[in-house]
Amino acid sequence: MSWLPYAAAAFILIGGVVALAWSARMRGRADERNETLRRRLDALKDKREKDDEIDKLAPADIDRRFRRWMRNE
Repeated sequence: MSWLPYAAAAFILIGGVVALAWSARMRGRADERNETLRRRLDALKDKREKDDEIDKLAPADIDRRFRRWMRNE
């Protein structure tokens, strides 16, 4: 029965490696989720800034900007 301590140590080592891998995977998921949220917040901030800029324009200026996106048919 001299192999029993070695088997127990091997199981503990394998369990530790699995726990580290699982932990790294969960951290990676959390990091990706945070990055996605940061991108969404940046997009909302950019949209709000552009909306505020458009709201401050006179109607003639809005028409002038709008013409850039229209086809001349």
